[in-house]
Amino acid sequence: MIIDAQARLIQGIAPALGSVPVTGRVPDDLTSPAVVVAQGRAGKFDGVTSIAYLDVKCYHPDRDGAVALSRQARSAMLDQAHTAASEAGDQLVDVVAVESEPVEMFYSPDVTLYVATYRIASRDQ
Repeated sequence: MIIDAQARLIQGIAPALGSVPVTGRVPDDLTSPAVVVAQGRAGKFDGVTSIAYLDVKCYHPDRDGAVALSRQARSAMLDQAHTAASEAGDQLVDVVAVESEPVEMFYSPDVTLYVATYRIASRDQ
């Protein structure tokens, strides 16, 4: 079965980020904080476990806010492995690992962007 790790992790981390919207696409208006979870690169499937690589992009009007938001998002992502929140139907997220720590990337003069990549291992139960 194909596992949609992006949709599952968006749904899983949103409650931990409170009023900050968590989506799969960059919002048109970035005057307030936002988190985007997107496919980072191609994953793989070994017959049992699906591996997905997801980029978590944290947008904020200022650098300190972006740093804090990226730390909050990292904590929320890591909490998704082996928790009730990771269960969706008959699929389970076994592992959420940091592939690359949050790093600042230029987005615009008015918006700071931090991006981290996570490896997600999930399987049917």
